[in-house]
Amino acid sequence: MPRRTAAIAAATTAFALGAIGPAQAANTTLSTSWGSMTHIDSGDHFKVCDTRVDGFAVTGGVQEYWPLQGTWHEASPWILVDGGDAGCSGEGDFNVEEGAKYRLKLCLANHDGEPGCVYKVFYE
Repeated sequence: MPRRTAAIAAATTAFALGAIGPAQAANTTLSTSWGSMTHIDSGDHFKVCDTRVDGFAVTGGVQEYWPLQGTWHEASPWILVDGGDAGCSGEGDFNVEEGAKYRLKLCLANHDGEPGCVYKVFYE
């Protein structure tokens, strides 16, 4: 009886670990009080939204992690911009590769002109 219990426990653990691995892709959203950026997995579509009517634009991009260098690099061929008004007008498509580690990069220029950025990691 103990062998059977151990086998069931091992199978359950293996199933659970496989079910939560990074290969499971889904939509990812990075939200702040001043804007948001969303990766829509179906079609690898990205959207940047400005949530404040304050005259400052928000920008968004995608970065890929390069494990051999241990650094992040700009991956998307564009910087999405949605600016000054509340709404979502910054949109673009970018094919993210399966198994790679990416992060959304959302920035807001402050009053001194320097951007303040936030990030959220996602996997395809």
